[in-house]
Amino acid sequence: AKVLVVRDQYGIPHIKGEDAHSTYFALGYVMAQDRLFQMEVQKRVGLGTLSELFGDKLIESDQFLKTLLLKKRAEEYVNQQKHISPE
Repeated sequence: AKVLVVRDQYGIPHIKGEDAHSTYFALGYVMAQDRLFQMEVQKRVGLGTLSELFGDKLIESDQFLKTLLLKKRAEEYVNQQKHISPE
């Protein structure tokens, strides 16, 4: 069904839809739009690859973040959890 998303002067979305399903789908889409950059930065923090996005000034930070082995520890944690399926 049709959904209208209007952002006000502060960037806050106002959503009006013809049915709940379509309106909630639009809400998820709008949230993803607003969070995509944040999720990308957080992923790069965990991998220690911020300098690929922001330049040479963050190489030292990347080196430090890589020493924390966040990706390796997260993978180990997931592999220990028998109830979590790979999918």
